[in-house]
Amino acid sequence: MSKVQVIFGGARVNPGRGFDNAGALQEIFPTLGFYGVHQIDTARVYGQSERILGKAKAPSRFLIDTTMPGGLQPGSLARVREQLETSLSEMQTVKVNTMLCGHVNPNITWMGANRVHKQHQVNVCYIHAPDRGFPVENALWSLNQCRKADLFSRINGYVMPEVYEGNYNVFARQQEEELIPRLRRLGISFYAYSPISGSFLAKSVSQILGGKSGRFVPGSDYWNMYVNHTNVAALKDWGDIAAEDLYSSAELAYRWTLFNSALKGEHGDRMIIGSHGVPQLVQTLQWLQRGPLDSVTCEKIDRLWDTIKNEVQAPLDVAHG
Repeated sequence: MSKVQVIFGGARVNPGRGFDNAGALQEIFPTLGFYGVHQIDTARVYGQSERILGKAKAPSRFLIDTTMPGGLQPGSLARVREQLETSLSEMQTVKVNTMLCGHVNPNITWMGANRVHKQHQVNVCYIHAPDRGFPVENALWSLNQCRKADLFSRINGYVMPEVYEGNYNVFARQQEEELIPRLRRLGISFYAYSPISGSFLAKSVSQILGGKSGRFVPGSDYWNMYVNHTNVAALKDWGDIAAEDLYSSAELAYRWTLFNSALKGEHGDRMIIGSHGVPQLVQTLQWLQRGPLDSVTCEKIDRLWDTIKNEVQAPLDVAHG
């Protein structure tokens, strides 16, 4: 059975955040390599992330996935080639080898047929969120123009879907009911982001309800996705499960998603992790070396999900929470 691979999320590759310059980023390259992480995820809307990755020469050592704004900047799909070329320039890449367009329908992504990832090429290019005012067929046409311009690998006709990136964690498992089985039938891989639900699963109830900073400020996307009576009550139970079985809450969430969830390495699935800095990154990667959770712990987690799934609509993603 193939192992689910881990991707390093580049949202905090930015000034004033976890990895604010090329030197700081380069310091973690050996750590990522040691723990078998060979892929980095970034986006146009992640501030200077792409530029710092380029200055650190990350594309020469890692597969780089980047993301065009799409619905986060309505109308921008008409300029996808310009945006892609800007990303390539900032990351000091030559061309895109495989291109994926995510969240057009939504979160469905497209990939070229050539899977040979050459040095200095972008591995994956997503669209961050659906642009409901921009016709899907026009988006596909724009992407195909990029293909014809050799900005990613050539194939005959429009590129076909092969990857879906979506929110997935212990408190967001409705994807298991319809989405993932459908992806399996279509031969589409699932890249799971937010395995600790934007840190919700790593916090206590009092920390969440304090809500004065970070992602869980009242009214924020993550607050609206996760903070409700049912989830807050379940969060206390989540903390109790972790304490009973001698795990930290974050370790429990990461290991369940990587080893015990519906993700499968043989289907090309991936899990994306983030980090505030080097110590947190090392800690997370060390946790993931410990392998699957035991069956008793998993049964507790399943019972907890049973108390949540019928009470509230668990979030699909930020655009469809």
